[in-house]
Amino acid sequence: MSIAISYSCTNATASVGAGFSTNGALSGSTTTIIAAPPGNTNTATYALTCTNLGRTADAQCSVQVAKLSIVLVANPEAVQSGKTSALGWVTSGMKSCVISSPDLPDFTSQNASNTSVNGTATTPPLTSAANFVLKCVTLGGGTREASTKVKVL
Repeated sequence: MSIAISYSCTNATASVGAGFSTNGALSGSTTTIIAAPPGNTNTATYALTCTNLGRTADAQCSVQVAKLSIVLVANPEAVQSGKTSALGWVTSGMKSCVISSPDLPDFTSQNASNTSVNGTATTPPLTSAANFVLKCVTLGGGTREASTKVKVL
């Protein structure tokens, strides 16, 4: 995900951005990809340093970034042979997600175009246990996944 940043250095001869580039301009606006927050925080910080004759002035701003999370559940987690289960997922900080099953190629192909970050899917009638994987692309372009298994009684 990207953000727009506007900046201005008054009475300065140079500028440097931290987390974004000023390209040496004393004022302007730019867009940048939101940086992954450091450590266990959910805040990305951007800063501007303006200089003139060895003197500096600094300014910064922080952007709160949604914590990345994926919750994938099967209900029920165990079914009688020939029965289906409902899969549901809720995510935060994701751009797109796709549900699939390494055990059920038809299920995978039927759901390949569903890129919903929050959604549901129904398994086909199961005669043996099956694994399901939700693969997501984060707003920052990374990947995350969650998995669950439906057992057959």
